[in-house]
Amino acid sequence: MRMRRRGVTLLAGGAVVLAACSGGGDPEDPPTEATETESGEATDAESEDDEEEREEAAPPVSTVTTRPVDAPASDVEIRVAEIIVEFDGEVTDQGTVLTLEEPILFDFDSADLKSSAAGPLDDIAEVLAFYGDAPVEIVGHTDDQGSADYNLDLSRRRAAAVFDALRERGIDEARMSSEGRGFDDPVTSNDTEEGRAQNRRVEVLIVGVEPPDPEN
Repeated sequence: MRMRRRGVTLLAGGAVVLAACSGGGDPEDPPTEATETESGEATDAESEDDEEEREEAAPPVSTVTTRPVDAPASDVEIRVAEIIVEFDGEVTDQGTVLTLEEPILFDFDSADLKSSAAGPLDDIAEVLAFYGDAPVEIVGHTDDQGSADYNLDLSRRRAAAVFDALRERGIDEARMSSEGRGFDDPVTSNDTEEGRAQNRRVEVLIVGVEPPDPEN
């Protein structure tokens, strides 16, 4: 950014002339020429002093620096972006969805959180805290093995377990909800074991937000 320095007009070489006293040419008055010369020298000296003071006070233009328009991303933003990527974060028309697959949280056919789930849940809580009061929807999903009622109940209990774990980590329960959808909303076919494993999951939707972009 260029900075304009304000210009100062100097009275260079302009002598301040003291008017001679009127009334008969008093012989004690100094000659006019001498007065003009002394005044001129004083004015020139003052002008030089003023110029030196201005040069010392005004920094050279080359030393002026400006901050970039966009400040760099904070460490917190970078960390949150990394966590979102780690949990396959996806931006939808509702917000940002994080996916925790079954092996991260639960043993097969169980709604009890594994001890190893503590770290991932800490990470999820960190992301939710970053987004302040944004609503959070926790949704449990299963594969299609077994009855619809059984899978619906299992998905609800798993979502509730994640809800409780996040509340214990300081996330306000007033901004969270949990529900189970059983096998009604698969992400892929249940025809293979690999597909069924992908469908057994808990999704955490952070409503109305997008991931931070560390590049901007």
